[in-house]
Amino acid sequence: FRIPRRNGDSALRKPIVEKKRRDRINSCIEQLKVILEKEFHKQEPNSKLEKADILEMTVSFLRHFYYMFYLLFVVLGATLLPTFRYRERYINYF
Repeated sequence: FRIPRRNGDSALRKPIVEKKRRDRINSCIEQLKVILEKEFHKQEPNSKLEKADILEMTVSFLRHFYYMFYLLFVVLGATLLPTFRYRERYINYF
């Protein structure tokens, strides 16, 4: 059961919903700024941190982090996999 609404209700709510959405985005960008601020000032000490800069640095950081994690996984996998296979054969023997 739905309560009928007037045509103007959604038009009145739209700016409020949009403001809440912008506030959420700005809050997340501010959190990223706090996390990345030291690194940014190492690279460009006299410039202002803009939203686009924060998002670009975040993307760069995540790509670098993912790449390093992948390399670590590959290296550890290559060195530890024979050990795991040996243990698996040993355990399955009994």
